[in-house]
Amino acid sequence: MKSYRITLSICCILLLVMGLLCAPAAARTVSAGSTIYVGEEGLDLTAIDPGIVRLVHYSDFTAGAADNMIDVPTANDFDLKAADVGGITGTYYAWSATGMIVPNAFILVKEPSATLDVVLNNSRSDSVDGKTVTRDTTLAFEIQNNVAGLYATPPIAFMNIEVTTPCGGTLTLFGGQNLYNIPIQTSTIYVGGISLADVDTGTYTAQAKWGHGTGLKGKGYDSNTVSFEVSADSLSLASSTGSVTPGQSFAVAVAGSPRTAYWLYVKDAGLTAESDYPLLAPGQPGVAPNVDLPAVEAANYTYTKAYVTTTADGSRMVQFNTGFATKNQTFTIKVVNPSDTSSYDEVQVQVGDDAVTTPTLDLASGWNFVSVPKRLADGNDNASAVFGDVDTAMHSIFRYDAATKLWSALDANSTIEPLNGYWVYANTSTAVDLIFASGGAATPPSKTLAAGWNAIGFSSTVPASAHDALFSVAAAWTNAIGWDADSQEYGLAIVNGGSGAYSDSRTMDPGQGYWLFMTEGGELAALTG
Repeated sequence: MKSYRITLSICCILLLVMGLLCAPAAARTVSAGSTIYVGEEGLDLTAIDPGIVRLVHYSDFTAGAADNMIDVPTANDFDLKAADVGGITGTYYAWSATGMIVPNAFILVKEPSATLDVVLNNSRSDSVDGKTVTRDTTLAFEIQNNVAGLYATPPIAFMNIEVTTPCGGTLTLFGGQNLYNIPIQTSTIYVGGISLADVDTGTYTAQAKWGHGTGLKGKGYDSNTVSFEVSADSLSLASSTGSVTPGQSFAVAVAGSPRTAYWLYVKDAGLTAESDYPLLAPGQPGVAPNVDLPAVEAANYTYTKAYVTTTADGSRMVQFNTGFATKNQTFTIKVVNPSDTSSYDEVQVQVGDDAVTTPTLDLASGWNFVSVPKRLADGNDNASAVFGDVDTAMHSIFRYDAATKLWSALDANSTIEPLNGYWVYANTSTAVDLIFASGGAATPPSKTLAAGWNAIGFSSTVPASAHDALFSVAAAWTNAIGWDADSQEYGLAIVNGGSGAYSDSRTMDPGQGYWLFMTEGGELAALTG
């Protein structure tokens, strides 16, 4: 019997604990003027009036024109169902069996919403949704919501952030942080300090879901889904080309942790003058040249070494220029993590006349939206010289005037200029040779843009981020859209200040045309002369 009593007692305790865990939350008391949310359950409306039997929404209150009525069968245990609301939210007036409850008792009905973002823990403003981060990054989840009527102390509304791992598992404990039963007590909630040091590499997704207590769970009001990729590679460097001729530029792409400063330098080649080396282009965002680097292997000149700070997605494109004084040899560019000098990467770029290649404009079969990256040489800069060998199948070559909002067809003598976007039809894939103008005293090109859509060209022989390429009109541009000639369709827009797939850290490419939307007129400056 003793054994039986002990077993019975344990079972009773377990049942009591389970009952406490699963017990429904106490009914939320709703007074006149309060906000209730579609999907809530167990609402107590008796504080408005114990005799309330109906909620009525009016399309025209003064005319008494009602467009929705919601029955209240039990005033102290009312469920607000989406089917009863029928998408008609706003002010509902309370009625009893004898008529409207005076003085015009009302409540506000809203659809609940929650938005999830994943951001850098330090700034809490840099989204990494859709981006790649490294294991030395610390993240935070941000939940924004519109359920002010549910804020309470102690809390009555909770959400769980469910993280789906690369292998398909679902976690509410991630990066050392508990993501279960997050109290919703303000419009913006952060769960920070999420360490990626011990997580697997791969793509993670996350969604904030309503928990028990309000009745919102599982009713379609959970947040959007965010994603981020965790990479094991903490630092890498890539070059836009392996070789250039003197006078040409090239770019290197740094990929590391978000918002992190790295050393970037040309390794010492034993040369005696700064002009012997490829040099950092001045005035680049996120690039601070002429710094003291303890790396003795760096060429010790103003524009051969710099601190380079990555953007929110952990990348930074950096341009180097060469001149006719640059030595004909192979140079090594190196990036180093100052906090861990064993973490580095390097690329080699050959400078020399034997690296000469004829620049080409590659046209796909069909319509192409193209541009020339630099000024063309006299006599080689008109439509006939550039596109004369292209089989256009009798199609005209078009350009667009944003000021007049009119299209015009080019004639044989029309000048092909940098910063302009041209629409060219090719019956078959064709490579068009370009002959650039030689150096000399000339003002770099610029293009006057109008409010609205502008057809622009990319003005460099090396790729650059949209942020950098459009910096001269940074306050006025909103969207840039390129054309995929292979698929014959527009690509995804690049958004000024955007994040994820729309980030302005995405590159713009030589030879491509873009639609650029401007909120006001501006002057677009070229990246090269």
